[in-house]
Amino acid sequence: MEEHAERTTSIGRWWQRKRSISELVDVSDEATVRRWVSEIEPGQDVTVVVRRPWGTIAVVAGGKHPPSVFLADDTDTPRYAVAPGAPGDQHLTPDEVERIVVDALTSAGPPDWPDWREL
Repeated sequence: MEEHAERTTSIGRWWQRKRSISELVDVSDEATVRRWVSEIEPGQDVTVVVRRPWGTIAVVAGGKHPPSVFLADDTDTPRYAVAPGAPGDQHLTPDEVERIVVDALTSAGPPDWPDWREL
């Protein structure tokens, strides 16, 4: 399945051996992907990935911070999303994260997000 969305959850404490659980759906299953994104909370070790012909969006949650959104496409440098006009260390809101992911699921090209910064 070239175009798909996937959620990978790692379970276990840092001192234990972690195990991972992966779930895979088609990009047309917007409801499931929205649910995955809405369930992300600080402290979880979760990644939601949307793979499309134009590239990949990854929502990465880990540690105590809110999730970050990364874009890898046909440019040479991966980028991360920041709130429009915000400093690079300001976290996206859950609604902003969801908007980027839904755009990735439904658009023919990378999400139309106003502010991507190079890693």
